[in-house]
Amino acid sequence: MTISRAKELLIKAAADKGWYPDTKKSQAVAKFLSSRLTDGALTQISYRTLQMGYELAKHNGDQWEILLNAMIISNPEDPKKLIRKLAKQELRVKDQLQRFEEVTGLKRRTFFKYRKEMNLGK
Repeated sequence: MTISRAKELLIKAAADKGWYPDTKKSQAVAKFLSSRLTDGALTQISYRTLQMGYELAKHNGDQWEILLNAMIISNPEDPKKLIRKLAKQELRVKDQLQRFEEVTGLKRRTFFKYRKEMNLGK
């Protein structure tokens, strides 16, 4: 499949009110993903990525692009390594959590679960 065909299918899927009640958000996500296909950051895309991006946009306001970008980059950082690295920087836990969420797109619960597994406290 060509990049232009993939973009066309993303935009078409994002317009489906059955899947995406807020088509303004889904179209914004589809355009964002399409731009990432153009600039070479992505080599392929799926409808699941569109759905994931839509959910991020629906629940994370203006932060969704940062979160989605972190999730689709080709070499995402290992979450546990990131937690260890952040702990060494002597940041407040609140700041570590924020950075963890921005980079990985994972939830608060996961951050604290990993910290507990690694004996880093609450």
